[in-house]
Amino acid sequence: MTEEITNVNPAIVKALADLKTAVQSCKDKDDEQAKTAEKKIDDKDGFCRSPEVKKFKEAATKIVDDMWAQYNALKENYESGLRTHENVATNLHKVYNDTWQQMDKAVEPILTDIENRQQQTHWKGPGAEEYMKQLPAQYAAVQEFRQYIQVAGSGVETPALLQHGVLLGFQSLLTSRKEAISGYAETDPGEHYYQRCDWARAALKQANDWVKDTMMTGKEYWKPPLDDHVRQMTSTKVTSPEVLKGDKWPNAAKGDTSGLKPPTAPKYTAPGGASGLPSAPGTERGDGKGLQTSDYGA
Repeated sequence: MTEEITNVNPAIVKALADLKTAVQSCKDKDDEQAKTAEKKIDDKDGFCRSPEVKKFKEAATKIVDDMWAQYNALKENYESGLRTHENVATNLHKVYNDTWQQMDKAVEPILTDIENRQQQTHWKGPGAEEYMKQLPAQYAAVQEFRQYIQVAGSGVETPALLQHGVLLGFQSLLTSRKEAISGYAETDPGEHYYQRCDWARAALKQANDWVKDTMMTGKEYWKPPLDDHVRQMTSTKVTSPEVLKGDKWPNAAKGDTSGLKPPTAPKYTAPGGASGLPSAPGTERGDGKGLQTSDYGA
């Protein structure tokens, strides 16, 4: 796992601001269109019908307030929840890169050196024979030691990827809402007033429901790979070494090591989906019909 992980917070803050602009655009367009509706209601039959206009305005205010409530809930979900963990992924990834990756690179030439020494033929005698007996044990031990370095690296990198994926998923969610709601603002709803805001409210509610039911719970998202990660990290492959048993380094002189072979199976495999992005919910406009002047006697 070597993909770069950066702080996503600046991009999310911008996405929230862009989404707010799109939502405000729906309100501005609906407010302008509503002037025609209010005049049509007020001028019905040539009489002043202020009570009906007031009812229209109150219904419009409710739609607009509900829309903003959904936007504010989405923003609050980020600021009080996800944003508090904004540095987790980058910090863990830094540990992975600066510590465990470097240790893994340092061990690789040691293994290569042992492999080369096992091929030597110029040194003969009892000392050479005793030395050569040690090499397979040393090779197996170093190889398993390297596996544990890689397990330790995965121990921080997999959670980093999962956390990063959650933040990227939220950013993608905001972007898809912004694109949809910007389209609503440019759509002519005919004689359905505050229809744009009604559509925007529905799209934002879908987003909030998804954040609550999927993103925060992790179901069908980050929880399955996290569960797999925990299972692997606590499995006998990790907790029961094949070579590095006890508290001392293997020594061929201490006993028969003819059967001592390097570990073959990896101790850890990156869970599927650990670095993938979830599919954000669709941007359905919902069933709201906005307001119609016929409902107010016009």
